[in-house]
Amino acid sequence: MRFNIRLFILFILILNAISLIALNSSLHQGGEFSGKEQFYKQIVWIFVFWIVIVIFYFINYIVLALFACVAIFPFIHVLATSFSSSRAIMSGEVSILPV
Repeated sequence: MRFNIRLFILFILILNAISLIALNSSLHQGGEFSGKEQFYKQIVWIFVFWIVIVIFYFINYIVLALFACVAIFPFIHVLATSFSSSRAIMSGEVSILPV
């Protein structure tokens, strides 16, 4: 099953909206946390959350791309040595391209 990022973002947005609605309704009850200050703090934290998610998303892809490049290099080297002459292999002339 493939991970659907659009569906994931939609669910997170729905959860953000539900949390803001619940917080707004609880602020009207009075008590220690009454007032709009808590509501505005929650909105700021939601924006911080989305910024962190986007940054993590791109860093994750960069790290995975680097790991893929490092992981595929030995296979390319083996392929290059299989097409190279034994003299070139013994002298160390083969790296990525066959000689």
